[in-house]
Amino acid sequence: DDGASWQRLGGWPEYVHPGSHGAAAFDPSEPETFYVGFSDGSLWRAGDGRDFECFLTGLPHVTAITVMPDAA
Repeated sequence: DDGASWQRLGGWPEYVHPGSHGAAAFDPSEPETFYVGFSDGSLWRAGDGRDFECFLTGLPHVTAITVMPDAA
């Protein structure tokens, strides 16, 4: 719907702004899960489709994210 139904998500750190450089990806097997990586080397996840949480730090500048399907 071209973003008509999008809602603002919570949980972002204060330093994140529209000009923050990084990468983003959806999980194809879990459409409610969205990943965002930033130039500070942090990786964030919104698993409930509402709030982001940082779950990985210490990476180099995140320029791409690939979500792999479970091998189970």
